Amino acid sequence: MTSAAHATSPAARPLRRSRTPRALRHTRAFTLIELMVVSLMMIILLGILFSVISNTTSVISRATEQIDVTRVARESLDLIGRDISKAALPWSRTSTASLQFLLNPTGAPANTANPDSFFWQAPVARNDGRGNMAIIGYFVLRDLQTANPANSRLQLRRVYIEAQTSTGTANPEYTIYSNPSNWISPALFNNFAPATAADDNIAAQKGWVADGVLGIWVRLLDRTGTPLTAVAFDSRKASTTFLDKTSTNQLIYPTNYSVLPSFVEVSMVCVAPRQVVRIKSLPAAPASNPTNFDAPIASYMQQVKAANPGIDSINTFSRKFRILRGD
Repeated sequence: MTSAAHATSPAARPLRRSRTPRALRHTRAFTLIELMVVSLMMIILLGILFSVISNTTSVISRATEQIDVTRVARESLDLIGRDISKAALPWSRTSTASLQFLLNPTGAPANTANPDSFFWQAPVARNDGRGNMAIIGYFVLRDLQTANPANSRLQLRRVYIEAQTSTGTANPEYTIYSNPSNWISPALFNNFAPATAADDNIAAQKGWVADGVLGIWVRLLDRTGTPLTAVAFDSRKASTTFLDKTSTNQLIYPTNYSVLPSFVEVSMVCVAPRQVVRIKSLPAAPASNPTNFDAPIASYMQQVKAANPGIDSINTFSRKFRILRGD
């Protein structure tokens, strides 16, 4: 027989069992413990990721609030500086009806004495039919509404009154000559800071400058840089602190000679406007101390922080301004 005859036909060959590869025979499923370990590791990694994101968001939020509070203070002080540098008195300074610079005048409501308010006149009026002098002033409106924080008004307000109205008639609020002893009155404060937030909204928040201002402190200095010790100041009355440096207790000006301070130093305690609604309690603002100006302000800021732990943007901002026509 030929070799072909001995070949086994395909039909006669026995079927071979399929065999699972060795690698596959040893593959097995994850155990429950292994799945739990993997899940725990994933949870830990996600927790770390969320913590990093949260911390980053918190840092960005704090940085934004610091930028906001610095912007509020800078813009407010810039505006005060532009106004106060132009404070003016008339050439005749012996009249008690002269143009005046007043610090803490009588008649200020309690919620605007935080602690200082100050007023003067400057030639900045837009209407010149009755002269270009305008009354200018600044004070802080402190109206904390804990029951409805959205209505809290912790704001810097600006008084601006021209002698002439926009229609060309005499402005009835411009009473510096007709009532020189009481031209800063409770009615004036109420006009620029109504008693309620609802009335304030109706008046379009007249005089509003900035939110987040908790207090403003002011001290006056003579041409030598010496603080004027009187907490209240009236430019119609010469102060005994205006002294000649070369003489002891010798007045530069006669007692009936109106003067302006040479410098005005202003400090403000501010928070970021968005944090106003989180303020729950405010201590009483301490009075200014001309000879130790910074200490009560720093103490007040620490008290506010202690009473409101969630407020982290609170800061103090100060600037000294030169009155061009002063002393």
